[in-house]
Amino acid sequence: MLKLLIVLLVYVTASDARTIKNLADGGRSVWFNETIPSSSFGASGFGGTWISGNEFTYSSNRNMIKHNIITRVNETLLDSTFSARWSGASLTLSPGRTKVLVRYAQRSIFRHSTVAKFSVVFMDNLEVEYKISDGDEIQLCKFSPNDDGLIYIKQNTIYHATDEQIKAGRYSVQSPPGEDGVLYFGIPDWVYEEEVLGSDAAAWFSKDGKYLAYAFFDDTNVKDFMYELYGDGKNEYQYPKEVHLRYPKVGEANPRVSLLVNDLTDSFGTPFSLNYPEKVTTDHILGTVFWITDTKLGAIWLNRRQNYGVFVSYLTDDNWRMEEIMEINEPNGWIELNTPKCETTGICYFINNADNWPSLTRVDTNQKTSNVLTKDKHVLSYYGSRNGKLYYLSTPGLLKSFDRHLYVYENDEEKCLTCELKTPEGNTCTYVSASFSTDLSYYSLSCSGPDPSFTKIYQTDDPNAEAITWQENTALRTKLRDYALPRTEIFHVPVGEFKAAVKMLIPPEIDFDNQDSVKEMYPMLVRVYGGPGSVRVASSFSIGYQTYQVTTKKIIYVEIDGRGTGQKGVDMMFSINDRLGTYEMEDQISVTKHLIATYKFIDPKRVSIWGWSYGGYATAMTLAKDTENVFKCGVSVAPVTSWIFYDTIYTERYMGINPYSKQYNESDVSNANHIEIIGKHDFLLVHGNADDNVHYQQSMVLAGALEKADIMFDQMSYPDEAHSLSGVSLHLYHTLDRFWDKCFNL
Repeated sequence: MLKLLIVLLVYVTASDARTIKNLADGGRSVWFNETIPSSSFGASGFGGTWISGNEFTYSSNRNMIKHNIITRVNETLLDSTFSARWSGASLTLSPGRTKVLVRYAQRSIFRHSTVAKFSVVFMDNLEVEYKISDGDEIQLCKFSPNDDGLIYIKQNTIYHATDEQIKAGRYSVQSPPGEDGVLYFGIPDWVYEEEVLGSDAAAWFSKDGKYLAYAFFDDTNVKDFMYELYGDGKNEYQYPKEVHLRYPKVGEANPRVSLLVNDLTDSFGTPFSLNYPEKVTTDHILGTVFWITDTKLGAIWLNRRQNYGVFVSYLTDDNWRMEEIMEINEPNGWIELNTPKCETTGICYFINNADNWPSLTRVDTNQKTSNVLTKDKHVLSYYGSRNGKLYYLSTPGLLKSFDRHLYVYENDEEKCLTCELKTPEGNTCTYVSASFSTDLSYYSLSCSGPDPSFTKIYQTDDPNAEAITWQENTALRTKLRDYALPRTEIFHVPVGEFKAAVKMLIPPEIDFDNQDSVKEMYPMLVRVYGGPGSVRVASSFSIGYQTYQVTTKKIIYVEIDGRGTGQKGVDMMFSINDRLGTYEMEDQISVTKHLIATYKFIDPKRVSIWGWSYGGYATAMTLAKDTENVFKCGVSVAPVTSWIFYDTIYTERYMGINPYSKQYNESDVSNANHIEIIGKHDFLLVHGNADDNVHYQQSMVLAGALEKADIMFDQMSYPDEAHSLSGVSLHLYHTLDRFWDKCFNL
């Protein structure tokens, strides 16, 4: 997935003209080295893991602490000397708190996947360590929910052991043998990890721990992609090392996926292969897997285009017979999939599009019926139910699509629980997240906008009970008193038949309410992402590189969520179906023109645009459509330049499966008409050659087209760097600074 690499945002609407106030009326600017390579303004959130209805664990100075909400008592479960026995250890307590899983010597593979070494230590004897697989590197290790044993995956093969077997060093094989890079059992291949599951795991315990469902990915027919690592000049890199990856590109073969299930009480590990619905065809996608009850497994299967899906169940007591529960159909768009949460009664809740909004939907898997519960707002996540009340996170609706609040649904009515919450500064909280205890009797609530984050813990059944203040980030709040922060405005601008959300960060010396008093004109930088369903304009508080640009460089910083982006209704999002590279770029231009015409302090001769990943594509494509030179210059970092070079599951979801179609040709940045107009702007192209996600090939094809057309541009290539460019962040941002200094004559 083309990820938003930096998400930092806040709020004011045109309708009521509210403004985020600075935390200081005077003070100094934010400096470069306070934001890059990492921010010195980080805020702490809840940081806990619920282990019961009224207890959670958290880490403090490498101690694992258990906190009881009722008694307000802390108990040290594992002190710092325990974790110090392993380098870089992370600890996971088992469901019954009888043992701890120690993960150490970890190294990353792709975005979510790692390999690491694991050990189990039983709480009744902390001195004895049981190394999983004799201390070899393994890919995944998970405790069973019944607190007896675990599974682990090594070399793409699944193993299982009970507690007794762990102590004896014995494990049972639960899957056929995997093959590195080709056959995967219980863990995803590259494209499923990146675009479907968003996880390193493709194995799911039943709630009682008896069964294990898992996916099998066969990449035999998926074509191979290769990139080189150049190394540090030492002898072992005399010839570059080749990295090979099965990576399906548009129109080519996808991995073949199957869903299997094992009875873990069967020591032979005999898998049972489950059926898929015929309507999704043999070229299908396994969207999500979940247990409905101990004896009923659920899954959602999709067709390859991902605009049709089927919610199914499998019955353990009927030889895993498949039942189709409901169909999901989006003929004018695509399915934004999420995983249902189910109760022991067989009732599930998940988010499904209805009446232009992703809505909370109740599904009865016994009666095979469904009904929509919420309306006129974008439901973001569902937490669960307690005493007949449903708790979920949602936007308040179209006019405040950039806010997030906690809601409760009861007796066909929705109620916002956080819309009147105040920050320590006295402002109305606009952006929340929550974490509920195991039985939903308590929840932590973090408010992270418009002011710095604070966290309180609430009793669910008694909203009038006094909340426990858990984290106020007092040190950060005190520190910010020394700074003059940007003024932030959020409002809407019409785009076609819809409205784009716009955020402006404005240098604090500009009197926004009295523009005639502003004698100086300021450069403006538009940060774009623009991918389908994405959101950048949000009312959360954060300080980063953009704050340095606004307060030190005196650059107006703007973000625009136009057509195709999320949380403003399905119709607006689906407007770019089969049309990537059209409306989302046109909206960047038209809204920027509107801002220049509206605000006299914007210098129309010093306007730039930049973006990363999909935003890099949006930057290049916006410049290609900018025939009026609204933008003087632009920067594309790790961009897609032609969708035929990107992976199947992401691209075909929005553009269809025929790479020879008109929409693919017109969306290609490198075609002759586009590069001619790009050439009328100052342009910087940045990419790492070891990018497994958006391949270096993308930038090389665009660079080749520009060079053959004798178009001058700047380029920065980063050897052995992946999509995030994390190893060269200082050099990258100094490069960006230098480019904008030249473009803006700073």
